[in-house]
Amino acid sequence: MSSPDQLEQVKRALADHYRIERELGRGGMAVVYLAEDLKHHRSVAVKVLHPAVASIIGAERFLNEIRVTAKLHHPNIVQLHDSGVADGVMYYVMPLVEGESLLDRLDREGALPVDEAVAIARAIASALDFAHRHSVVHRDIKPANIMLQEGVPLIADFGIALALDAADEQRMTLTGYSLGTPSYMSPEQAVGDKRVTATTDVYALGSVLYEMLAGEAPFTGANMQAIVARIMTEAPRKLHVLRPGISPQLEATVERALAMAPADRFRIASAFAEALRVPLGLASHELVRPTMDTTAHDLYLLARAAMRRRGSGVQEAVRLFEASIARDSAWAPAWGGLAEALGVSPFYISAVGESSDSTIWDVSLHRSEKAARRALTLDPNSAAAHTALGGVYRDQWAWKAGEDEYRRAIGIDPDSHGAHMQLCELLWAMGRLDESLRECERAVLLDRAPVRLDTWGFALYMNKRYADAERVLEEGLALDTAGDVHFLRTVLGRQMLFDGRYREALRRFPKFLPDTAAFRMQGEALAAHDLTRLPRKPGRVHPVTWMLLGFPNRAIDALHAQAYAMPFRVQYDIWDPHLAPLWNTPRFRNEILTRVKLQGAVAKWAQ
Repeated sequence: MSSPDQLEQVKRALADHYRIERELGRGGMAVVYLAEDLKHHRSVAVKVLHPAVASIIGAERFLNEIRVTAKLHHPNIVQLHDSGVADGVMYYVMPLVEGESLLDRLDREGALPVDEAVAIARAIASALDFAHRHSVVHRDIKPANIMLQEGVPLIADFGIALALDAADEQRMTLTGYSLGTPSYMSPEQAVGDKRVTATTDVYALGSVLYEMLAGEAPFTGANMQAIVARIMTEAPRKLHVLRPGISPQLEATVERALAMAPADRFRIASAFAEALRVPLGLASHELVRPTMDTTAHDLYLLARAAMRRRGSGVQEAVRLFEASIARDSAWAPAWGGLAEALGVSPFYISAVGESSDSTIWDVSLHRSEKAARRALTLDPNSAAAHTALGGVYRDQWAWKAGEDEYRRAIGIDPDSHGAHMQLCELLWAMGRLDESLRECERAVLLDRAPVRLDTWGFALYMNKRYADAERVLEEGLALDTAGDVHFLRTVLGRQMLFDGRYREALRRFPKFLPDTAAFRMQGEALAAHDLTRLPRKPGRVHPVTWMLLGFPNRAIDALHAQAYAMPFRVQYDIWDPHLAPLWNTPRFRNEILTRVKLQGAVAKWAQ
């Protein structure tokens, strides 16, 4: 516990802004206090550095470095509220996490269920990848720095890590402090190498995952010197010895993260994350003919990580899959991955939208089909290839063939969130809206990534569950900090337009709305119910806008034009619930449904 003198000093120093209530805990670097934020009337955690640590860092360096971590906005990173130096007290302020640390959980329960351990590691890897892309390495990932709040893992203490990284290592050593905790230190960190990189955090996270699975850290010892000696000379005990029944793929993934040489580990945290819902980046059915080329394998993992990110990552994934194929042209997973990436690439032709050039769509679909058939020649059980073929058929309006391919993919790999999600899209395009929603929910249970929430939000919208759709899309926006999944913004913007909140949409998503001028004019026309405010140029008025203004025939005209000018897009709009009064009209059934080969289709609502 803090001495009375220390506690009083902290209370006096921070009295203008925070009322210190009691000590919550302490570690080698700092003491944590429960406090009330007097300005915002909320409970917060105030971390106060020990005087010796503060003297090593220095006030100027502390404030400069902690500003960097204040910019790390990610759902799995504890946000920094405030920081400062007052009367010699060096502190920073975080939200009060209502939960416990992973260390507390491990001390109480020992090893965790495999699925939960992997889910925690994936979430932390995602947060680390985000930090690394902002040039921040944590350097002290350990169970005590991972908080669990209602099941959500959060990384704490980026601030101290970065500030100490910039401090004088020799002075730290002389005063008895070191950055990093021995049982989770990478070999390069253990010997004091200052040139740590993202792979240092990958190693530490590998150690944490090992402990979650085995119930003990990979290296233990009587003191720091003993632990470091083991890190430098030994390999960890095999996980399957400590945890019988663990899959060989998961064990191999952890071992790779714990490789002694940084070059032998996952190069980026997102590749580690990807190798964990599918171990080694491959499902068991994809191991029929493994590649012996480790570079081809690494390129595949990087491609999968880029693909999951979406945005510019899709084009990057195409290049990486092609590079993997160049190393091993007979490896089916790389061909299947390339087919999937090519199939969605026109949706991410730029940072803010899809291509409106039908030639680009035709070329991409042709290349996707070619890659998928090559994958199936090498491995008839390639779920990725069947998923890609499903997309080709869907965008050619070959509905039955598309559904068959998606269901083949799911039969091979029931955990293929991509196949479930694309089947969801195909089903709503066919008017089978309630079935569509169920497939989306299955996909999100498997992978709650922004790109899945994007489609789930649209499926909820299509099922007239507008409030739920908005909640899901907002969750996706909170996760998609880089703005890679542009449909999160365009779908929510569309909902706001038809809900009378076009100004809010313009304020929040100006660069993501396909045509901001036309969007604004439609919003003004709907707000005033004034036809004269609409854009004059053909094709710039959404069918729903015409419908809401009371012009159903013009709504069908707009759908008709879309069906011929943008055939790859129309199927996503025809069953919009605002257009429901049109569905049984002769024009809609004869002109629109016939055009997209859905004669006789009937939309059903979720019950």
